[in-house]
Amino acid sequence: MNLTTICRLGGLAGVLLILAAGTASGVCPSSIGTDCSGGTAWFGLRWDGANVAHGQSFSLSCESLLMSVEIPVFNAGAPNVGVPPMVQGDLIHCVIVDPGWTIHATATYENPYNFGHYSMSFDFSQLNVKLPPGNYVLLAYTNVPRWTSVEFCTADYYPGGVRYVSLAGLAGPWTSSPNLDTTFRVTVADVPTAIAPPTWGAIKALYR
Repeated sequence: MNLTTICRLGGLAGVLLILAAGTASGVCPSSIGTDCSGGTAWFGLRWDGANVAHGQSFSLSCESLLMSVEIPVFNAGAPNVGVPPMVQGDLIHCVIVDPGWTIHATATYENPYNFGHYSMSFDFSQLNVKLPPGNYVLLAYTNVPRWTSVEFCTADYYPGGVRYVSLAGLAGPWTSSPNLDTTFRVTVADVPTAIAPPTWGAIKALYR
């Protein structure tokens, strides 16, 4: 599925320019993100009917297996301007898209708590998602009629990407904040290298 079929492109021009930037080569990291201590922003149903969703771009320097995405949240456990808080069992979704807005993977997280600081953790490890080197965006959203808050950096702490916000869930439009980041963590693993089985001739050569 291509996100261009579900996203209105208004507000994405700056995003696409950033995504088109090249990725520096280097040693493959196992964890990408930032743990900055910044502010919190509305996530989910807002008092004015908006469905606030958040995203973050990130870059990979080599082919990797996508393992997980984490986004810290603070669930106040109380209504805000008449909107009830998220509760245990609420579903939140995360999709990974590339610069062409093609979806590479989707994972769903079940909210485990009615209150507190914790992380939305999206598990991609069983999907065998191989991402080539390049730039990607994680987009987190929910369709439940409740709210929580996600953490974000009050400065540009992660040079490999920027923060995104939508007021209409996954459908967007998604707009970028070039000088801010969503607090996030992407975990990846090395792609296993296939080893060809030895030929009979090579086996016989071992005994010569």
